[in-house]
Amino acid sequence: MQVEIRAQSAMEYLMTYGWAILIIAVVLGALFELGVFSGTFFMPHVPPGSCHVFRPYGPGTVGSINLEGECQGALPQYVAEFNGNGDVSTDYVQTEITKYTISAWVKTTYTGGVPIVQDRGSGAGNSVTLELGYNGGQSSHPGTVNCGVDSNGVWIGGYSTQAVNDGNWHFIACVFTSVSGNAVKPSDITVYVDGKPAGLLEADIGSSISPINGLGGTMIGYHQAWGQYATGDMADIQIYNTSLDQNSITTLYDEGIGGAPVNLQNLVGWWPLNGNTNDYSGNNNDGTAANVIYTTNWESGYTQP
Repeated sequence: MQVEIRAQSAMEYLMTYGWAILIIAVVLGALFELGVFSGTFFMPHVPPGSCHVFRPYGPGTVGSINLEGECQGALPQYVAEFNGNGDVSTDYVQTEITKYTISAWVKTTYTGGVPIVQDRGSGAGNSVTLELGYNGGQSSHPGTVNCGVDSNGVWIGGYSTQAVNDGNWHFIACVFTSVSGNAVKPSDITVYVDGKPAGLLEADIGSSISPINGLGGTMIGYHQAWGQYATGDMADIQIYNTSLDQNSITTLYDEGIGGAPVNLQNLVGWWPLNGNTNDYSGNNNDGTAANVIYTTNWESGYTQP
């Protein structure tokens, strides 16, 4: 008799409070998905333009440069969301490139090509191109970090042994180091994932002579010649006209997704994508966005280094 009473009481309890428990579980799940329980939720988030490079003698100058605004210990309020049909176009052109560095924070689950930065144009321009999952003339390698010198019938570089299309945020970088007048080699390319060198599986198609010259303007999230658009989120795109060393790459990663550039003298473009496509390098290479969304709901999958 006591067992029946207890069972009846338990059923009455579930019937009375079951919906409330279910609603709480759903709310907790939604908050977890939004990143409320992540270690970064209560960190400061800065609005667009909170930090920029100040060049008192104008764009392109290298003397007396400093950072202004809140750069350290803060996260971006927004990131850029690319849905497979959007891009950011800039006026910056890769010109007489012998040393080069591209870095970016990316998040995707896409298994196709995800262009990050390229300046090949729609024709035969030469470009140091950073892409996920694909390089020209090669089979697709989903989620791998691909970097190389890219042109018509040319891809000299390689792709990482590690894939990053796991739905988490990753810091990726490509460093190009060559000698003017020499043929470009796959060994001129070094790829980094989350601050560490990633093993590079070499790809060597066609030929190209250093220095490298792009065509048109640098594109973010779109490869004109391949007709590919990015799918995923991006933030903090930085470009340098020098080869950053491993310590500098590690520093960029350790700063996190809201970090500032590490070499202002050689910084040529900095697009945080924090709510706009402005270039905060002080070089006035502002971008123009087409079909790009800026979202505040980006922290899922991000862990502060």
